[in-house]
Amino acid sequence: MAFNDLGMGRSEIEGAPTHKGSARMQVVATNRNGSAQMSATMLIGEKAQQPTVAAKPAEPPPDGAEAPVQAPSASQAPLVERPPQATPPPQAEKTARLEDRADAFVKAFDGGDCFLVKPIAGAEGTHSYLAVGRELAPFQRFETAYTQQVGAEPQLSLRLISPSECPALDLIRPSAMDAAAAPDIRLASYSVSRGKPLAGTVGNLGGRRLYLMLVDNDGAAYRLETKPTPGGDAATFSAPLVPDASSVGPLQMIVAVVSDKPVPDLETFRSGPLKGIAPGLMTEARSGSVSAQADFFTFAN
Repeated sequence: MAFNDLGMGRSEIEGAPTHKGSARMQVVATNRNGSAQMSATMLIGEKAQQPTVAAKPAEPPPDGAEAPVQAPSASQAPLVERPPQATPPPQAEKTARLEDRADAFVKAFDGGDCFLVKPIAGAEGTHSYLAVGRELAPFQRFETAYTQQVGAEPQLSLRLISPSECPALDLIRPSAMDAAAAPDIRLASYSVSRGKPLAGTVGNLGGRRLYLMLVDNDGAAYRLETKPTPGGDAATFSAPLVPDASSVGPLQMIVAVVSDKPVPDLETFRSGPLKGIAPGLMTEARSGSVSAQADFFTFAN
């Protein structure tokens, strides 16, 4: 069997197993920002076959002997009253309980001041999460505790960012578990370079105001222009960017903020340190006035 890396946190296992058993795999990804890992167990089984036994006809008794008394068949045997057995909960109920435990665990887990774990919208499986932070250790603790307390192994798509980008996570965290309200960022490419602008679409606007920002690995924020599409539920953007040498390689962030009313800290903002506008934006986010989402890309030469 072959493991194929499809890029952008996706992969597949291809082939046909030849015998039953189990295999535990450790997948490790490494770049200049560090490394991340996840574990998975693959189980290969086969359906049990019930043996078939041919019925043997009874032999006639010898002359003068009495025929043996045969036990009644199953259809002839008297009925025996059995105590009622508890009916196991249906699979849908089991899944719902597991999801409730997972949601409660994620909301309660404290990973520190630069830590975000949120469900990946549209991902296959209940336990797929986007994980964002500045170091690997909190996510290792999260994975261990999740497995023990929830009863399933989480699948983490990890993004390691710089400490200067961390204030953006406080803005995203209040709306992280509410995918229905958060804007939906779709990048045309996750690698930006000369002649290849930062472009894409922001959806799920519902007529709300959109503020779109680039947050680089030095913690500087830049307002990006957007163009609404007909209907008011989405907007497009395309920004040609020329990175400096220190920006090539580390993860960069694009942050979308939506609100039903003007956000004072962003109305006239064009560029500046993220930490300068973060406190006001976090107050808006905690009050439910704004909802925010982020995606990540890299600069290439």
